[in-house]
Amino acid sequence: MKRLLRIFAWALGGLFAIISAIALYEIMIFAFSSEARALDVAKVEFVKECTRNGLNPTEFGDPKRIKRQDRAYEFVWKNPSNGDEIGALVGYLPAGAEAWLVRGEDIRAIKDRFKLN
Repeated sequence: MKRLLRIFAWALGGLFAIISAIALYEIMIFAFSSEARALDVAKVEFVKECTRNGLNPTEFGDPKRIKRQDRAYEFVWKNPSNGDEIGALVGYLPAGAEAWLVRGEDIRAIKDRFKLN
């Protein structure tokens, strides 16, 4: 019985250690997050999105930061010639990033539909 209890205690301790390590990792990333680091991560996602869609990254202008209420950082690159936009969102706690493409014709169709101009 003591042996079974000791194995259970070790397993529970190991599980606690793994959860603590993951939590500490996320807290450290969150504590050291900054706009500059987020921009670096967003640029990587921007290039990946360009590659996925066969776009030339040099056709897009400089990224603009979009203010958000949460601690996430959002950046948008715009192609002045055709209106395409690539947005990138970098979030912390949990750490992650994603990017997406919005075609210029889709933006124009939304503006026309809701008469936003």
